[in-house]
Amino acid sequence: MFKLLARFGRIYRKQAVVLGVVQVFQAIVVAGMPLAAANYLNAATVAGGVNARWWLFILIVITVLQLACGYLCVILGCYVSLNISRNLRDHAFSRTVRSSGSILDTRGDHNSLIVNTSDIRQIESFCLMLSSGLLSSPLMIIVGLSVALNRSLALSLPLIATASLFALIIIVTVRRARSSADKLHSANDGVSRLLANQLAGMESILAFSRSNDESASLSRRNTDANVAQFEITKRTLLLGPAVTAMISLGTVAVVAIAPALLAQSSVDVGTLVMFVQYFVLVLTNELALAFMTMALPRALIAGERVSVALEQEQYSHDEFKELNAPSDSTMIIVARGATFSFDDQVDSAIEDFDFNWKHRSTVAVVGRTGAGKSTLLKMIGGVLKPQSGSVAKCRCVQSYDCSCVVYGGGGSCYGYVPQRGGLFAGSIRSNFSLCAPGILDSDIDRALSTAACDFVLNRRSGLDTEIARGGSNLSGGERKRLLLALALARRPNILLLDDAFDQIDWKTSLVIWERITRSADCSIMFATQSSKLASKADTVIVLDKGRVAGIGRHEQLLVENEEYRKIVFPADPLGRDLC
Repeated sequence: MFKLLARFGRIYRKQAVVLGVVQVFQAIVVAGMPLAAANYLNAATVAGGVNARWWLFILIVITVLQLACGYLCVILGCYVSLNISRNLRDHAFSRTVRSSGSILDTRGDHNSLIVNTSDIRQIESFCLMLSSGLLSSPLMIIVGLSVALNRSLALSLPLIATASLFALIIIVTVRRARSSADKLHSANDGVSRLLANQLAGMESILAFSRSNDESASLSRRNTDANVAQFEITKRTLLLGPAVTAMISLGTVAVVAIAPALLAQSSVDVGTLVMFVQYFVLVLTNELALAFMTMALPRALIAGERVSVALEQEQYSHDEFKELNAPSDSTMIIVARGATFSFDDQVDSAIEDFDFNWKHRSTVAVVGRTGAGKSTLLKMIGGVLKPQSGSVAKCRCVQSYDCSCVVYGGGGSCYGYVPQRGGLFAGSIRSNFSLCAPGILDSDIDRALSTAACDFVLNRRSGLDTEIARGGSNLSGGERKRLLLALALARRPNILLLDDAFDQIDWKTSLVIWERITRSADCSIMFATQSSKLASKADTVIVLDKGRVAGIGRHEQLLVENEEYRKIVFPADPLGRDLC
């Protein structure tokens, strides 16, 4: 986190230096207030009270300076903190956009939202706390204790004892709150992920509904977040009564020993008032430091997560293009031991994947929910970089332009239809123009016809038909077919389809499949839950918990592969056709 602050706060060095100077001056002024008040009382009780007016004037000046310093600290602190968080958000947004899908797919949609909202807000709040008391609070404590020791050792002992006891309470509280902060972040991440999936409509596109599991998981994580938040809030709020009790205890101690000291003329009335004020000053600034210290663990976690997101390694398509791969002209993609796992998973999403993909062939990827189908397609498309092993294009296709793999579209090499595809608000023509700048209406009509988008071609408005944000004014099947047309618009050489047919009826799916394989000169890999559609592919890859459970043709796997039989015939564990 501190590296982030140094990096994005570099241009505000002058303001930060001025803020530090003002905080130091404020600490000296505030710590001098009780001393000036004591001198005023002593001067006022002396016969004549000649110097009392001067000390009263000094008290007024100190009060004005204290208000001015406080105002400057607030203005400068807000200026520096809010500008740092603004620049951090701008950089996070531009970094997410530039990385295409790597951050979203490596850390998840929910984490990308958190990085741009709650994590950066957490850092911003901590910066505001630092700007208000990073230097002034410790200095007030040091100056207050120094003046007190210099004025009376006997009265300083209760102050030191009380301050030390309160510091011990703070240390114990902060240490226990730190573990609760880690649990709170983890629980909030889980809740955010589950809610994001629900809002995105994941339940409507999964072949096997897991609503009961999702509800139980949401309830469990929500309870964990509530318990962790309760522990943090409880310990934070208990510090308020604790500091009040410590001030009262210190005041009682001062009052208890005051008569003896007054009788010995060791102290005067002004000094007694000064020590009571120093009790309040020292302990309240300890409380301010405690709040900053309690906020530090959460800010450090937030800073680490933001740093990871900003430094997330992108999979450069130029790098992907230049990977060493066989020159066999019959191969388009070669994978060797490719492995990938997400940050919040113990097991790998894809593990030790080996495959030779022949040029102009069709490959179906099947498996149960969570088997790793989407992750595999993203690795093949270069959106995700294998953490070990390699996925390489063969030299026979290195001349293709792989400069972009965009949402729902593609470069002239790749066409990609994601599982959770969305559309931009605007006309159908404008959506095609975003994916394929300069595309002709004839090419759009060709792509729409191939994807069986008759609902567009038969409308009077045609390509000028307006689409709501995300395609919310279209049915699920219409949205999927339009995304498929966008992917076909630039005549890709490699077509990746992630459950692109899941909301389309079988008859229409068959028509689209026949049109694509007949008219589109490309290699196709598609993830599906449909055994009927998988049977149309040249090769079927069966995934089970991220591992390849079988590779072959549909007929071959039905005979030889038990996992594939369970997917095709889920009602019978023996894999028999019950129809």
